[in-house]
Amino acid sequence: MSSFRHAENRLQALVLRFPVHDQRSRISLLSDARVPNGSDEKKLAARKPIRSHVVAKAPRDVIPIGSLDPRTAAPLTDAGATSYHAVKRVLPRLAPGTAAIVLGAGGLGAFAVQFLRALSAATVIAVDTNPARLDYVRDLGAHETVTGVDESTARELARLTNGEGAAAVLDFVGIDSTIDAGVAAVRPYGAYALIGSGGGKLRRPWGGGLPHDYSNA
Repeated sequence: MSSFRHAENRLQALVLRFPVHDQRSRISLLSDARVPNGSDEKKLAARKPIRSHVVAKAPRDVIPIGSLDPRTAAPLTDAGATSYHAVKRVLPRLAPGTAAIVLGAGGLGAFAVQFLRALSAATVIAVDTNPARLDYVRDLGAHETVTGVDESTARELARLTNGEGAAAVLDFVGIDSTIDAGVAAVRPYGAYALIGSGGGKLRRPWGGGLPHDYSNA
């Protein structure tokens, strides 16, 4: 998902203008989609019809994309918007010389790396178990990558942040080990954002178990 790289002049506007629908919004869906018999797509369509056209009543529901390929723009309205929201909330903490850690370098994490590089002066550190993903986010701009999460991850993150910890940790996984590593890597007055929903828990008390003046972004 290198949409930011291919559409740098459009990405921020697309995400910022991502429409939020409420009960008053009215969108008519016209379906003429065909799905193969016996396919998973057909099963999906039985639950929620696949639509080939959307009629939007309000102009704000339609964002002109010009020459941008729709296949490039589409992820921005989901993965891109989620990652942008997470990054935007921690931006005030990311002064020059600080570090931001991205736990999980999949689709959301890859977007987060790009947003952090484009919108902040922080050193970006990405963590993932998959070497291919780490190679990918390094190509997208991550300054450092760490293979993990395991018992050595916290030590490596401490080394990369010169023992000071990260100003912000964005956890796109949300399992026990990433929560433990993420909380351990946050510096005083830092922020830890839990975006992933892996069912993890903080295996220590919130009180006294977090850095001083810790913020759960």
